[in-house]
Amino acid sequence: MQNVVQPPEFVCDVRPDGRKAVVRLAGELDLQVADDVGAAVEELLDAGCHEVVVDLRDLGFLDSSGVHMLIEAKRSAERRRRALALIRGPRSVHRVLQITGTEALFAFVAAEEDG
Repeated sequence: MQNVVQPPEFVCDVRPDGRKAVVRLAGELDLQVADDVGAAVEELLDAGCHEVVVDLRDLGFLDSSGVHMLIEAKRSAERRRRALALIRGPRSVHRVLQITGTEALFAFVAAEEDG
């Protein structure tokens, strides 16, 4: 009998709070979900959110389409004179940003402790 490996469940939890929103990602940020995450960030910016923080702490995987989505989200925020920041993910995820030379494009913020 063959083992069937199920892909990890992906979560995109959007928590708007006035002029700021946190987008918590869990699972794999890859080609399959990058457009949906990008659309969620765009929706927040369109709704007038001044700061979007993308929380990468629960990601297990980040591919080039995820990196591209993050770059485009940052550019979109800048065009609107708004901010996009990241909460650092696990070492393997952060390493992708380092290897691709994109780490310096982003502002990183500390995670706020949940109440």
